[in-house]
Amino acid sequence: MKLPEPKLLVAGAAGAAAALALAAAWNSASGRRTETAVYTLAVPAGAAAPAVPGPGAAALPAAHRADVLFESGRFAEALPVYRQAVAEDPKDADSWMDLGLTLAQLGRAEEAIEPLTAAARIQPGYQRAWLSLGFVLKGAGRADEARAALAKCIAIDPKSGQAQEAKAMLSGI
Repeated sequence: MKLPEPKLLVAGAAGAAAALALAAAWNSASGRRTETAVYTLAVPAGAAAPAVPGPGAAALPAAHRADVLFESGRFAEALPVYRQAVAEDPKDADSWMDLGLTLAQLGRAEEAIEPLTAAARIQPGYQRAWLSLGFVLKGAGRADEARAALAKCIAIDPKSGQAQEAKAMLSGI
């Protein structure tokens, strides 16, 4: 099961507490220790919390705004925001990978390969980046390159869930 990175936008103190509990569960399930960014919005009593950042959310980092759009299935809207995120921090492997995944969701596999490759180059031990790159390369019909990316994913931690996914993909190439 693929777990999303915990970058959360919540409303109110109760939402923040729930978000931190979710992040702790993510850390436990993923076996990774990660920092969690929780942004709390002040929402008047009785008002509905926004589903995505609205006016005033510009203070949130671009990567977080894009994540909210992506997780809402709004890939076309997330794309320019992820492009902004990689422009703001070109060394952020997560933003490069998320840009690639967004392009893949939009059916633009060939374009997705470059940012996914950048994510893997920036952080060579980033198993999820290699897995995602292998998946997109496979879908683009580039079997030899897909095999190489999936082999790198497996080599990082052969016992991980991501390595198991990579092995399953390899058997289908």
